[in-house]
Amino acid sequence: MRDLAEPTAARLPRWRGFNLQEKFSPATNGRFREEDFATIAGWGLDFVRLPMDYRLWSDEADPYALQEPALAEIDEAVALGWTPVEGIVDLGVAQSMHAYDPWAVSHWRAPWFTGAETWPEPTWPLRTDDGVLDKAALLDRRIGMWKRLEARGVGVHVGEFGTYSETPHAVTLAWMRDWLDLLDDAGWGWAIWNLRGSYGPLDSGRADAEHEDLNGHRLDRAMLDLILRQ
Repeated sequence: MRDLAEPTAARLPRWRGFNLQEKFSPATNGRFREEDFATIAGWGLDFVRLPMDYRLWSDEADPYALQEPALAEIDEAVALGWTPVEGIVDLGVAQSMHAYDPWAVSHWRAPWFTGAETWPEPTWPLRTDDGVLDKAALLDRRIGMWKRLEARGVGVHVGEFGTYSETPHAVTLAWMRDWLDLLDDAGWGWAIWNLRGSYGPLDSGRADAEHEDLNGHRLDRAMLDLILRQ
């Protein structure tokens, strides 16, 4: 059920959804897609995060010279969401965490992550030289510190979450299940790093996952079912 509580700096609703990356970098620059918003809403989720690079709306020679066409595309994305939340204008600042722990699972073979191609194939739980990393370890190491912050009146949301597509599919699902359980228990919302692409349920290219067609996209049904069970 959607959380309709009024957002405050001390308590954020349990927004859940995806990052949309059309303006994440100059290499991916483009208009946000209305179909993505429709897909996310159709799944009963209610949140998008727009990670953006300021170089896409500024002049290379003068960063303070704004490019209105690019800003218009951002305005268009805002209009495609739930309307602007005017109630948070005068509030304090909540905080966003990333749920990628441990890196050896979430970023195995990620080409931008130095040395990731040499790591051993991950399992979950993950055995390390320092012991076993499992759901209990995540609760202690990650959730605990953010719960202590929340107890001091700071709202928490997980802005980034997921595993790169090289991580074995069964490991990804087991890892995601534990993280989703922990975030559900904590009452925090989340945004998977992308909807379409190497982290998400659409067009991930995971070689060891079963896919089905969804409006021209390749859907990882097992991942979507796991996401929507929350």
